[in-house]
Amino acid sequence: MSLPRCTPPIPGIYLDLAGKLMLDTSPGSQILVEARDQFLASLSDGERASFSKCSSIEEFLLDVGKLEVISTPKRRGAKFLTQIKRLSDRLQPCFKGLDLLAQSDQWSAIAWGVFRLVLQLASNYVVFFEKLTKVIERVAAALPQYEQFMEIFGSGASERLKTSLCQVYVDLFEFFEGVARVFTKKNGTVKRTPVVIGELFWKPFDSRFQDTLDKFEFHQELVKGEVTLSHYKLSQDAREAEAEERQEAASTREQIRRSQIRVEEANVLADEERKEHSFHRMKAWLAPTAFMQELEHAQELREEDTAEWVFDEPNFVRWKTFDSASELQSNRAKPNNGTLWIHGNPGCGKTVLAGSIVEELRTMEGNDAHSRVVLCYFFFNRNDPMSTISISALRPITAQILQQSRQDNNLLDKISFSMADMTGGQMVASQSELVELLRVCLQCLPKVYIVLDAIDECEDNQALIRNLSKTSIGSSAKILFLSRPNVASLRTAVTDDCRVTIDEQGIRRDIELYLSRKIDLLLSEGLLCETSAKAELLAHLVLGADGMFLWARLMVVYLNSPGLTRAQRLRTFKEVKLPEGLDAMYKRILSLIGRASSAEQDLARKVFLWLSNAKSELNKRELCEAVTTVNEANDDNEREYGDFEHAVVMSCAGLVESTRSDSTRSQGYFRYIHLSVQEYFSSYFCSTRHQQCQELSNLGSLVSARGEAHMEMARSCLFYLTYRTPAQPLSGKLGTKSSPHLLDQNFPFLRYASLHWIYHLHEISIILKDLDSSEAKLYETTLQNVDNLLSSFISKRFVVMAWIEARYTFTYGGHGTSIDNTGLREWSVCSESKPVGRDEYDNQKLSQDVMDFYRDLLRIHDEWGVTLYTHPDEIWGSIAAFTPSRFLAPNSSTTVSSLVPKPLEGTTYSSSPLCTISQGSSSGAELAVLSVWPSRAYERVWQCLKSAGSCFILKPVCSGWVVRYEIWTVEGEPCRLQDLYIPLDKSEVWMQVRQSTRQQISGSWRMQFPITISNNVSLFAVLRTIFIVRRDEGEVSTELAYAYAVLPLGFHEKLQYNWSDNKMGFGPVKHMGQSALHQIGTHSIYEYSLKFALSGEYLIFRDAFIIAVFKVQTTHNRFNVVLYRHIISKNDGFLLGVGKFAMHPYLPVVVFGTPYAVTLWKLEPGEL
Repeated sequence: MSLPRCTPPIPGIYLDLAGKLMLDTSPGSQILVEARDQFLASLSDGERASFSKCSSIEEFLLDVGKLEVISTPKRRGAKFLTQIKRLSDRLQPCFKGLDLLAQSDQWSAIAWGVFRLVLQLASNYVVFFEKLTKVIERVAAALPQYEQFMEIFGSGASERLKTSLCQVYVDLFEFFEGVARVFTKKNGTVKRTPVVIGELFWKPFDSRFQDTLDKFEFHQELVKGEVTLSHYKLSQDAREAEAEERQEAASTREQIRRSQIRVEEANVLADEERKEHSFHRMKAWLAPTAFMQELEHAQELREEDTAEWVFDEPNFVRWKTFDSASELQSNRAKPNNGTLWIHGNPGCGKTVLAGSIVEELRTMEGNDAHSRVVLCYFFFNRNDPMSTISISALRPITAQILQQSRQDNNLLDKISFSMADMTGGQMVASQSELVELLRVCLQCLPKVYIVLDAIDECEDNQALIRNLSKTSIGSSAKILFLSRPNVASLRTAVTDDCRVTIDEQGIRRDIELYLSRKIDLLLSEGLLCETSAKAELLAHLVLGADGMFLWARLMVVYLNSPGLTRAQRLRTFKEVKLPEGLDAMYKRILSLIGRASSAEQDLARKVFLWLSNAKSELNKRELCEAVTTVNEANDDNEREYGDFEHAVVMSCAGLVESTRSDSTRSQGYFRYIHLSVQEYFSSYFCSTRHQQCQELSNLGSLVSARGEAHMEMARSCLFYLTYRTPAQPLSGKLGTKSSPHLLDQNFPFLRYASLHWIYHLHEISIILKDLDSSEAKLYETTLQNVDNLLSSFISKRFVVMAWIEARYTFTYGGHGTSIDNTGLREWSVCSESKPVGRDEYDNQKLSQDVMDFYRDLLRIHDEWGVTLYTHPDEIWGSIAAFTPSRFLAPNSSTTVSSLVPKPLEGTTYSSSPLCTISQGSSSGAELAVLSVWPSRAYERVWQCLKSAGSCFILKPVCSGWVVRYEIWTVEGEPCRLQDLYIPLDKSEVWMQVRQSTRQQISGSWRMQFPITISNNVSLFAVLRTIFIVRRDEGEVSTELAYAYAVLPLGFHEKLQYNWSDNKMGFGPVKHMGQSALHQIGTHSIYEYSLKFALSGEYLIFRDAFIIAVFKVQTTHNRFNVVLYRHIISKNDGFLLGVGKFAMHPYLPVVVFGTPYAVTLWKLEPGEL
């Protein structure tokens, strides 16, 4: 029988011309080559032809499993296969060792191939197949385990070991040759079974291969001896190397130890850096407002040994003490269990008391985690806009918890998780996020104090108290509120056992101690006679204070005034015979200011005016500029103070103090020493001039009426803008953006003046409306000054442009206010209705000028607002050039030429175009203008169109329409290159009128008329007709050849309906109870839009339910438009919201936007 080839020949084995099997060899493998050649030479040509290599044991087992003797009798075949697999598993290490020695896997492949060939030959004899496998198994058992030895010794194995392995390979081939001889004839054919049996009887298998087994056992003993010798030699080398290894190991261990220390240090440093980064990220997210300076100020005001009486109050002691664990558990459910409210009248020293309490609570801080106390505080202040809302307190409170818990990893994890989980992408936390974060923090902190002073000065204190109450439920937090008694939410929420009232008895000792020390100072400094009875003087002041610490403080300031003599001071003491209110003290101080020099009085008056009426907080440099901006004659030297801060404090006799604030752009600002001072002045600034003259006749002009105050402030702002600000680009150079920081440095009052002068005009208008003629006449002179400055301001065009640049510079970035010009309109209306002593002609002219100015500002903001927010300096460039306004000065760097279509000649066309668009070419060298001109008859009918009419009255006037298409060159002086007139088809115009005409709610009529131009200006569309303009290059003519094509809009049934005569238009009333306006306004309107894409290669069409892309095909002799792709909306009317759409310049993608999303459409048909 023929022997099948199980696998194709493997690369590396081939037959030469004589048919001899060849194998690529490498140096050092001659013994193996000879063994291979000897085996192959013993085979006949047919046997060699049947031989092939086997690349792996897996391939060998797969091929053997296909032999008939194994695959047919399943039970016996499985047994044979198991025995063969056991044999192959033992042969595999031997073959691997051979490959390792020869550095090639070809030798094991040959051995597996020979083994497979022998099994194929023996498979013809089922009886002896099992015996053959057992004999080969005995041979395998006798084989040395060369693979292990070669892995141990590798290339360092001895020559005897290598020779032994090669000889085993030779013996193995002799064994396979002997087996093959049993089952084949000399000529290579398979022997018959009787012949095989006869030979076996002649010489049994065991005796026939005993010599082979003996050789394998000899090789095994040889290998064992070689291994023993090698082990002995290796052990000797190992002992010598052991000492070196120990030394190296010790050195290595030391290096590893040092490396581990460095790694641990690096990890600790990295952890600290990550933690620090996370901490700063959290703090930035919390964005705390400034809060420390108010506490520091309160502690500075505190007299030593005062403000300690509260520490003995039972309610305070009970509040300050934390409950035990069991008490805490039972009390957690009680509302406001940890709340204390300390209240008192204005001026009784609540803020100083709050500072003292914070200082006391700080002494309770523990060292371990369980006893650690977290203390948070915030002082509201109505003088600081950043300290009057609840979120201004929530930010510092959470930030203080973060700061004091930065070593508490558990709490930091909670804050970090809360921040990551709650933030909606905003850079800073919102109020709801802060409340939730505070609740999380309070639940895991053992001891927390929160002190909030002047809660009555918080604009939304009710929401703050409610949020704090909710967040503290279930926690051990202690919350302290200090305020006036008029906080309604605290009066209802806090019980009597959780309140402390500041009364005269409670702070009498503190006031006595404070005044006693101050009287001692007056005596020691010689401001009082030494013979004065201190006890008597002290009794007068304590009586007058009546429990108001602020009164005592103001009295001390008053008595220290250098404008008083000893006798006057003594008389002041004795005049105090009854308790005085703060108003009496303020009048006393104002009387003192009234006795100062005129310059000091004037400075005090202006400071009071600006602190009481300013729209926003002014820092010290801004206030200095505001009070010194008087008239054009003053130069810089006359407006400078040697020490402005000292001058303000001294001139105001202690009613104004200097403080610091992180919310301002300088080192500090001025404020009234107490809220009651501001309230006192506000009550008079709100008075009219007539009332003020009666109430403050003895104070001269220290306090201005509200109307007069705003007039002076408006005048100061306008004067600064007109005469103190450069009438040029604020950066000093055209095209360069100015810096808000540099403007603040160079022109301190410019920010306030540019942002708020209109506000002051508005306030003046409101006040004048409420005055009668006699009261208004009191303001005549001041108002005339404001009129003159306002007239001068709007007449100077460069001044106006500089103001516009400054206004948008300071508004952008959230530092200023929103753009509001309402005050100008109100001023104009008020000025016309109440001239107040003005000349009638001048008054009307100024009123009209201000109204025109107001309208121009609105138009500038509507058309250029986005540009001005980002580039305010553009007011000096394209904005002034393209905005026709008599209040703006065009510059020579920009020239504007109008290409607006002029009325057509003749009387058959309308006086103005129905619609006009323009499009620049891709190169920018040309500009196309497309305009639609209805007939004059249509214009007359349209103007007289009534709601009760029918659309059919417009049908006769839809003829005589024309389209004008102009192409201009815009390089240099504009020049019209082409001028084309194309008449419109009457039926197309009538269809559009019927489809889209409607009356709006306002009563006006509207009609859509879609037109578009491509960006190569060679294509344009009017309604559903596409025109192409053919021009010869290099030629300029007034006659254009053109071609046109109509969009194929009949590919969908809805389009067919909309573009047919079946489409209904508006008409007269046909149903009872339905108004004509309702029917006209609600008839089925059909609108669509067009847009060219990719230089006119495509046209995009959109209506309420479909977007289609048409391909524009142009050749030298043909022009056509075909449907390319379209997509249909499932929701009819959805695409009405599509505002803009465009096609990608390279990809087959259309993008369009709706009010809810931006959609990308890959140009494939389907549904949307």
